[in-house]
Amino acid sequence: MSFERAPQQEPVPENVAELETENAHYDIIYDVHGVGEVKEDAFRNSDAIIFEGIGGVDFPGAYVEKEPSFREVILHAIKEKKPVYFVDLSFGLHQELGLDEEKLLTHFTLPILEGLAGLVFTVSAVTDVLKRNPEMSRRSFLKFLGKGAAGAYLSLPALREVTGYVSTDFAEKPPDESDPVRQAHKLLRKVSDATHPEDRTVLIHTRNDLMAQKSETIARALRAELGNKPNLGIMVGANHSGIENVLQDDERERVERLIDDLGKDLVYERYITRIDFEETKNGEIKFRSTLLEDPAIKAGLEERALKDPEIKAELELQRKILESMGRE
Repeated sequence: MSFERAPQQEPVPENVAELETENAHYDIIYDVHGVGEVKEDAFRNSDAIIFEGIGGVDFPGAYVEKEPSFREVILHAIKEKKPVYFVDLSFGLHQELGLDEEKLLTHFTLPILEGLAGLVFTVSAVTDVLKRNPEMSRRSFLKFLGKGAAGAYLSLPALREVTGYVSTDFAEKPPDESDPVRQAHKLLRKVSDATHPEDRTVLIHTRNDLMAQKSETIARALRAELGNKPNLGIMVGANHSGIENVLQDDERERVERLIDDLGKDLVYERYITRIDFEETKNGEIKFRSTLLEDPAIKAGLEERALKDPEIKAELELQRKILESMGRE
């Protein structure tokens, strides 16, 4: 569900997309990793800051250190005493799943192959028209439409990647959300996600679902803590524009997709890392790290465990580990 957000007094930075769900107001700040810095005004209205970043359960300090765009945001969080949340996959699972190799294979090879196939169908359809008489039979016309439709369908992932590259990586700066090319990319992302299930990846789609699910859980917790609907800033890479759609998805469907994609690994990925900063009188910065559990993911896993022995065994193993640590 989405709503109209009240007008802001200050202009919205060009790399920020605004969204409102039943649980929170969101400023989604799009970044190009390793390029420049995200300025403080991007988080001007935020009660809390949510980070993408492999290392969502592991200690995130090393990741923050190597990402220049994170530094000013962390300084802002310290100054304004805002909590920071990490909602992505843990670093260990990132390595185990081989997501760097998946990026190369799926995000380049598959769209290129589908795009080439789409080009073949499109050229074939156009050639058929040029070869025929002006009066085309109904059968020939339907054949032309079929080839044209197949060409358009197969070309979607390639067009999505091209528009994404032009609006972000090629420009070597965070995207301008009002740019027509960026808007075209986001539309192509939405359509291709719905029509190309073979293009679904852990690197983009599963992580979007995970970050969106945990963000909505954070929103509910902060709403109870603050007594009103929170303003949340989510900082993600420009290729994660699909998060705008999944934030508005039905929670049960989102959790089901996560279980389908990650299986028993989701048992350990259902936690959210919260960091609270404190500056002492002598200027020393201290922080407190807290792990929060996503109740919807926990409930989904327990339900799936009734028919999935691997998930059931992993939940039982984790229960015993926590019990031995005195945390159950």
